[in-house]
Amino acid sequence: MTTSLIPSQGATGGSYRMTDTHATGPLGQWSYWLEEVELNGQTTWYGPVTVRMQTVYMPAVVR
Repeated sequence: MTTSLIPSQGATGGSYRMTDTHATGPLGQWSYWLEEVELNGQTTWYGPVTVRMQTVYMPAVVR
């Protein structure tokens, strides 16, 4: 998703958001991992988190 680090939002972390512009279409499944990088260089991986897109059908009224 990104090749650069996203700075932390405070000493206790924060809320982060990223939009995947490559995940398109009415149906599909994507998995994501988050890598945490500490100031001392230690890394921790979280995930995977899987997102499933499903088709939504709108009701139709016919007379």
